[in-house]
Amino acid sequence: MMKRILILEDNVDSRAYMERLIREVCQERDRIYACENVQEAYLYAANGNIDLFVIDIMTKTGATNDVSGLTFIEHMRERECYLFTPVIFVTALQDLNRYTIDRLRCYMFFEKPFDTQDFKGTVAEALLFPGKKPDRKYYSFKQDGIIIQIACSEFVYAEVIRHHTFLHKSDGEVERISYMSLHRLLEEIGNDDVFQCSRHMIVNRAYINNADMVNRIINLKNDLGSVEIGVTYKNEVRQILGVIE
Repeated sequence: MMKRILILEDNVDSRAYMERLIREVCQERDRIYACENVQEAYLYAANGNIDLFVIDIMTKTGATNDVSGLTFIEHMRERECYLFTPVIFVTALQDLNRYTIDRLRCYMFFEKPFDTQDFKGTVAEALLFPGKKPDRKYYSFKQDGIIIQIACSEFVYAEVIRHHTFLHKSDGEVERISYMSLHRLLEEIGNDDVFQCSRHMIVNRAYINNADMVNRIINLKNDLGSVEIGVTYKNEVRQILGVIE
Protein backbone atom coordinates (compact mmCIF):
# COMPACT_ATOMS: atom_id res chain seq x y z
CA MET A 1 0.00 0.00 0.00
CA MET A 2 1.28 3.43 -0.93
CA LYS A 3 2.10 5.71 1.99
CA ARG A 4 1.90 9.50 1.99
CA ILE A 5 4.28 11.53 4.15
CA LEU A 6 3.87 15.25 4.76
CA ILE A 7 6.91 17.35 5.71
CA LEU A 8 6.36 20.85 7.09
CA GLU A 9 9.64 22.79 7.24
CA ASP A 10 10.20 26.40 6.20
CA ASN A 11 13.96 26.11 5.69
CA VAL A 12 14.63 24.92 2.15
CA ASP A 13 17.86 23.09 3.01
CA SER A 14 16.40 21.33 6.05
CA ARG A 15 13.31 20.41 4.06
CA ALA A 16 15.36 18.89 1.25
CA TYR A 17 17.56 17.06 3.77
CA MET A 18 14.62 15.45 5.56
CA GLU A 19 12.99 14.55 2.27
CA ARG A 20 16.16 12.79 1.17
CA LEU A 21 16.42 10.85 4.45
CA ILE A 22 12.79 9.79 4.29
CA ARG A 23 13.15 8.73 0.67
CA GLU A 24 15.96 6.38 1.76
CA VAL A 25 13.63 4.39 4.04
CA CYS A 26 10.25 4.52 2.30
CA GLN A 27 9.10 2.63 -0.77
CA GLU A 28 9.53 3.97 -4.30
CA ARG A 29 5.75 4.18 -4.73
CA ASP A 30 5.32 6.28 -1.58
CA ARG A 31 4.58 9.99 -1.95
CA ILE A 32 6.33 12.76 -0.03
CA TYR A 33 4.75 16.19 0.20
CA ALA A 34 7.38 18.75 1.22
CA CYS A 35 5.67 21.96 2.38
CA GLU A 36 7.29 25.26 3.33
CA ASN A 37 4.26 26.76 5.11
CA VAL A 38 1.14 25.67 6.97
CA GLN A 39 -1.19 26.90 4.22
CA GLU A 40 0.30 24.43 1.76
CA ALA A 41 0.30 21.69 4.41
CA TYR A 42 -3.40 22.20 5.11
CA LEU A 43 -4.20 21.74 1.42
CA TYR A 44 -2.28 18.46 1.18
CA ALA A 45 -3.83 17.18 4.42
CA ALA A 46 -7.37 18.15 3.43
CA ASN A 47 -8.09 14.77 1.82
CA GLY A 48 -7.37 12.90 5.03
CA ASN A 49 -4.86 10.62 3.32
CA ILE A 50 -1.58 11.49 5.12
CA ASP A 51 0.06 8.51 6.85
CA LEU A 52 2.89 10.37 8.62
CA PHE A 53 3.50 13.98 9.60
CA VAL A 54 7.09 15.24 9.97
CA ILE A 55 6.72 18.73 11.41
CA ASP A 56 9.03 21.58 12.32
CA ILE A 57 7.43 23.38 15.25
CA MET A 58 8.68 26.78 14.06
CA THR A 59 7.58 27.34 10.46
CA LYS A 60 7.83 31.13 10.23
CA THR A 61 11.45 32.22 9.92
CA GLY A 62 12.20 35.21 12.12
CA ALA A 63 8.84 35.19 13.91
CA THR A 64 9.07 35.49 17.70
CA ASN A 65 7.52 32.70 19.77
CA ASP A 66 6.36 30.89 16.64
CA VAL A 67 4.80 27.47 17.28
CA SER A 68 2.69 27.25 14.10
CA GLY A 69 3.75 23.63 13.59
CA LEU A 70 2.16 22.69 16.91
CA THR A 71 -0.99 24.60 16.01
CA PHE A 72 -1.16 22.74 12.70
CA ILE A 73 -1.06 19.37 14.45
CA GLU A 74 -3.61 20.54 17.03
CA HIS A 75 -6.00 21.15 14.15
CA MET A 76 -5.16 17.80 12.57
CA ARG A 77 -5.92 15.99 15.83
CA GLU A 78 -9.39 17.50 15.78
CA ARG A 79 -10.16 15.40 12.71
CA GLU A 80 -11.16 11.78 13.28
CA CYS A 81 -9.00 10.54 10.41
CA TYR A 82 -5.87 12.01 12.03
CA LEU A 83 -6.52 11.15 15.68
CA PHE A 84 -3.75 8.54 15.72
CA THR A 85 -1.67 9.38 12.65
CA PRO A 86 2.02 9.30 13.70
CA VAL A 87 3.65 12.72 14.15
CA ILE A 88 7.40 13.31 14.30
CA PHE A 89 8.42 16.77 15.49
CA VAL A 90 11.81 18.25 14.64
CA THR A 91 12.79 21.59 16.15
CA ALA A 92 15.53 23.70 17.67
CA LEU A 93 13.28 24.44 20.66
CA GLN A 94 13.72 22.58 23.92
CA ASP A 95 11.49 21.47 26.80
CA LEU A 96 8.43 20.80 24.63
CA ASN A 97 8.59 17.03 24.97
CA ARG A 98 5.86 16.67 27.58
CA TYR A 99 3.45 18.93 25.72
CA THR A 100 3.98 17.28 22.35
CA ILE A 101 3.86 13.74 23.72
CA ASP A 102 1.00 14.09 26.23
CA ARG A 103 -1.39 16.45 24.48
CA LEU A 104 -0.66 15.90 20.80
CA ARG A 105 0.29 12.21 21.07
CA CYS A 106 3.61 12.82 19.35
CA TYR A 107 5.29 9.63 18.14
CA MET A 108 8.82 11.04 18.49
CA PHE A 109 10.52 14.37 19.17
CA PHE A 110 13.87 15.30 17.59
CA GLU A 111 15.93 18.31 18.59
CA LYS A 112 18.10 19.80 15.85
CA PRO A 113 20.67 18.68 14.97
CA PHE A 114 19.35 15.13 15.17
CA ASP A 115 21.01 11.76 14.64
CA THR A 116 20.44 10.66 11.05
CA GLN A 117 20.08 6.96 11.75
CA ASP A 118 17.69 7.51 14.66
CA PHE A 119 15.54 9.75 12.47
CA LYS A 120 15.43 7.26 9.59
CA GLY A 121 14.66 4.39 11.95
CA THR A 122 11.81 6.31 13.53
CA VAL A 123 10.32 7.16 10.14
CA ALA A 124 10.49 3.51 9.11
CA GLU A 125 8.69 2.47 12.32
CA ALA A 126 6.03 5.13 11.99
CA LEU A 127 5.23 4.05 8.43
CA LEU A 128 4.22 0.62 9.76
CA PHE A 129 1.09 2.13 11.33
CA PRO A 130 -1.97 1.03 9.32
CA GLY A 131 -3.80 4.34 9.64
CA LYS A 132 -7.45 5.09 8.98
CA LYS A 133 -8.47 6.39 5.59
CA PRO A 134 -11.79 8.16 4.97
CA ASP A 135 -13.38 8.42 1.57
CA ARG A 136 -11.48 11.07 -0.33
CA LYS A 137 -13.40 14.14 -1.45
CA TYR A 138 -10.70 15.87 -3.46
CA TYR A 139 -7.66 15.09 -5.57
CA SER A 140 -4.88 17.64 -5.07
CA PHE A 141 -2.23 18.53 -7.64
CA LYS A 142 0.46 21.17 -7.79
CA GLN A 143 0.80 23.49 -10.78
CA ASP A 144 3.22 26.43 -10.91
CA GLY A 145 3.43 26.52 -7.13
CA ILE A 146 -0.37 26.50 -6.74
CA ILE A 147 -2.39 23.59 -5.36
CA ILE A 148 -5.26 22.60 -7.65
CA GLN A 149 -8.07 20.61 -6.07
CA ILE A 150 -10.59 18.60 -8.05
CA ALA A 151 -13.57 16.94 -6.41
CA CYS A 152 -13.31 13.17 -6.79
CA SER A 153 -16.94 13.08 -7.90
CA GLU A 154 -16.15 15.50 -10.75
CA PHE A 155 -13.14 13.72 -12.24
CA VAL A 156 -14.03 12.11 -15.59
CA TYR A 157 -10.78 11.32 -17.37
CA ALA A 158 -7.21 12.48 -17.88
CA GLU A 159 -5.01 12.48 -20.92
CA VAL A 160 -1.35 13.17 -21.63
CA ILE A 161 -0.62 15.22 -24.74
CA ARG A 162 2.88 16.27 -25.66
CA HIS A 163 4.18 16.17 -22.10
CA HIS A 164 1.18 18.00 -20.68
CA THR A 165 -1.43 16.39 -18.44
CA PHE A 166 -5.05 17.47 -18.80
CA LEU A 167 -7.75 16.59 -16.25
CA HIS A 168 -11.31 16.63 -17.60
CA LYS A 169 -14.15 17.42 -15.20
CA SER A 170 -17.86 16.65 -15.29
CA ASP A 171 -18.75 20.32 -15.87
CA GLY A 172 -16.70 20.29 -19.07
CA GLU A 173 -13.82 22.27 -17.64
CA VAL A 174 -10.25 21.06 -18.14
CA GLU A 175 -7.38 21.57 -15.69
CA ARG A 176 -3.80 21.42 -16.93
CA ILE A 177 -1.17 20.29 -14.44
CA SER A 178 2.55 19.73 -14.68
CA TYR A 179 3.41 16.61 -16.65
CA MET A 180 2.74 13.48 -14.64
CA SER A 181 2.99 9.95 -15.99
CA LEU A 182 -0.29 8.07 -16.01
CA HIS A 183 1.23 5.45 -13.71
CA ARG A 184 2.03 8.10 -11.12
CA LEU A 185 -1.32 9.82 -11.67
CA LEU A 186 -3.17 6.56 -10.97
CA GLU A 187 -1.18 6.15 -7.77
CA GLU A 188 -1.92 9.72 -6.77
CA ILE A 189 -5.65 9.29 -7.37
CA GLY A 190 -5.73 5.91 -5.62
CA ASN A 191 -9.25 5.01 -6.76
CA ASP A 192 -9.96 1.55 -8.17
CA ASP A 193 -12.71 3.00 -10.35
CA VAL A 194 -10.11 5.01 -12.27
CA PHE A 195 -8.14 2.87 -14.70
CA GLN A 196 -5.93 3.18 -17.76
CA CYS A 197 -7.67 2.57 -21.07
CA SER A 198 -4.93 3.58 -23.51
CA ARG A 199 -1.33 4.62 -23.56
CA HIS A 200 -2.28 8.25 -23.02
CA MET A 201 -5.56 8.09 -21.10
CA ILE A 202 -7.16 7.08 -17.81
CA VAL A 203 -10.91 7.17 -17.18
CA ASN A 204 -13.35 7.09 -14.27
CA ARG A 205 -15.69 4.08 -14.46
CA ALA A 206 -18.45 6.16 -12.83
CA TYR A 207 -18.79 8.22 -16.03
CA ILE A 208 -18.79 5.35 -18.53
CA ASN A 209 -22.01 4.87 -20.46
CA ASN A 210 -20.91 1.95 -22.64
CA ALA A 211 -17.88 0.50 -24.37
CA ASP A 212 -17.65 -0.24 -28.08
CA MET A 213 -14.94 -2.87 -28.15
CA VAL A 214 -15.07 -3.27 -31.94
CA ASN A 215 -14.27 0.38 -32.60
CA ARG A 216 -12.28 0.66 -29.37
CA ILE A 217 -14.29 3.56 -27.98
CA ILE A 218 -15.62 4.24 -24.48
CA ASN A 219 -18.68 6.49 -24.60
CA LEU A 220 -19.15 8.72 -21.60
CA LYS A 221 -22.31 9.79 -19.81
CA ASN A 222 -23.89 13.23 -19.86
CA ASP A 223 -22.64 14.09 -23.36
CA LEU A 224 -19.06 14.22 -22.09
CA GLY A 225 -17.74 12.66 -25.28
CA SER A 226 -15.65 9.53 -25.59
CA VAL A 227 -12.17 8.17 -24.96
CA GLU A 228 -10.21 5.65 -26.93
CA ILE A 229 -9.30 2.12 -25.95
CA GLY A 230 -5.72 1.33 -26.84
CA VAL A 231 -5.01 -1.85 -28.81
CA THR A 232 -2.86 -3.29 -26.05
CA TYR A 233 -5.44 -2.33 -23.37
CA LYS A 234 -8.46 -3.89 -25.07
CA ASN A 235 -8.48 -7.16 -23.13
CA GLU A 236 -7.78 -5.42 -19.84
CA VAL A 237 -10.62 -2.94 -20.37
CA ARG A 238 -12.97 -5.77 -21.31
CA GLN A 239 -12.17 -7.54 -18.05
CA ILE A 240 -12.52 -4.40 -15.95
CA LEU A 241 -15.89 -3.52 -17.46
CA GLY A 242 -17.11 -7.11 -17.69
CA VAL A 243 -17.80 -6.80 -21.41
CA ILE A 244 -18.87 -10.04 -23.09
CA GLU A 245 -18.55 -10.34 -26.87
